Amino acid sequence: MEIARFEKRVISYLIDLVFPYAIGITSGVLLFVYTPLPWYFSLLLLFLFCFVAYLLVNVPAMGLSKGHGIGSAITGIKTINENGSPITWKAVWIKNLYYALLPCVIANAIYMLIIHTERTLFDRITDTVVVDERIKN
Repeated sequence: MEIARFEKRVISYLIDLVFPYAIGITSGVLLFVYTPLPWYFSLLLLFLFCFVAYLLVNVPAMGLSKGHGIGSAITGIKTINENGSPITWKAVWIKNLYYALLPCVIANAIYMLIIHTERTLFDRITDTVVVDERIKN
């Protein structure tokens, strides 16, 4: 298997965002409309809801499928350890905590583009690699 290209990883990440952000934004809007909270507090809670929803959807998906998130299952990529073994729950949590924070993702994408690498900072931290299952060596 070959390391997944940047484009496939971005598409996978965007797919991973759809369902959790739909839940988070819907919850935040309902909170804003039906409670007397100030708009800035409702906005802060909306970000919190999106963060928690991302973790609640993607951690179990990636952990139970041994490396496939929802988006990565659709695009045909998978996260594995550097030695080829399935990803550990610790690595699943670390990667998804970083991916749930948009500023970390933006910094990570800039790093990948500047360094010209297909491995992210999150991959290096967790000793994992994202491979394209559809391309065989």
